Amino acid sequence: MLVYKGDFNEDMLTACTFGLLKYLPPEMLLNPLLKVISFPEMDVQYSKLDIKFWASYEVPTEWQNYFANPFEGKDFEGKEKPPKATIIPDVVLESDRWVIFIEAEKGHKIEAEQLFQQYAIGCREFENRNFYLLLVNGALSRPQRCEMSGKLKETGTEIDRDDSPEKYILERGKGLSLDWAALKDAKENLKKTLLWCNWAVFYELSENALKEKPDAHISNLFEDLKALLERVGETPIKWLKRRNYQLVQKGAWFMMFFKSLAAGYWLPATDSCPPITRSPNAH
Repeated sequence: MLVYKGDFNEDMLTACTFGLLKYLPPEMLLNPLLKVISFPEMDVQYSKLDIKFWASYEVPTEWQNYFANPFEGKDFEGKEKPPKATIIPDVVLESDRWVIFIEAEKGHKIEAEQLFQQYAIGCREFENRNFYLLLVNGALSRPQRCEMSGKLKETGTEIDRDDSPEKYILERGKGLSLDWAALKDAKENLKKTLLWCNWAVFYELSENALKEKPDAHISNLFEDLKALLERVGETPIKWLKRRNYQLVQKGAWFMMFFKSLAAGYWLPATDSCPPITRSPNAH
């Protein structure tokens, strides 16, 4: 069994979780994961998948200052940040038909500027394939707030912390006159290509795989992954009914929690939607 004394940072968690995609048949982990995140191309046939960790992509020269300094004003030292020359997604899943950048965060945090940069570079780098960006974190639901505020340099648009990540990404894209940000239905398109799940998804996918009684070495891999997720506190909360997942997406999970307490029981999970979790490190 995998044993680690100390705290797992997000890179270690990412490697231990997504690294299994290299060793397990797609039907045991990759395909169930794509189903959970409602991947639009589940039924599209693709050739062999290439899995890369921390691949580096160059930022075009004309974008480097734009990436480094999104807002008007300077940093706490009175200086602008130096140009940003590269972006490094945590994981890249690349097929001949589509590409997914994966941004992994431990806990519930979200970095909207990082999501924008990865989305912009991914769309440019893979313009001949369908591009998707998957955020994985320990939040209870898909992020609804960008947690950024200020006046954007290029467009003068005021960004509020309560604005959605989609709005932030689109406003930043407009500053570069990117085609995907100017479409009439740009926000809806972005919601389909900006995907989300939490770490607890992998715990439940492991449980589901173990129910199929795979070979001993595969069982050990899934048992180790479960042990790791238990160690870092990323396990499902069973009281949340999956059929009510859309309520969670809208932020109504808190009321549902107290209703379940008042009823005196925990609600079981089902197979139709990803589990919800709260990391003990989240604030």
